[in-house]
Amino acid sequence: AEAGPGRGTLMADLLRASAAFPAFREAVCGVHLLEVSPFNRASQRSALEPLVAAGQLHWHAAVSELPQEPVLLVAHEFL
Repeated sequence: AEAGPGRGTLMADLLRASAAFPAFREAVCGVHLLEVSPFNRASQRSALEPLVAAGQLHWHAAVSELPQEPVLLVAHEFL
């Protein structure tokens, strides 16, 4: 999950880098973004298109909406 993902480039980079670790990548069952802005969601949709097509990208407006399971949370420059 990423809080405040902006344009989605950090998550795209993280997922691209995870290709070097197949077991980690296979364990990722979905990507969850904490985002309230419709404008930013459109940018994220574009940057993460393969996940959209696979049905693995999910948006949430609050932390309380995240799945109740272990989560790796990234929050770079999150205010």
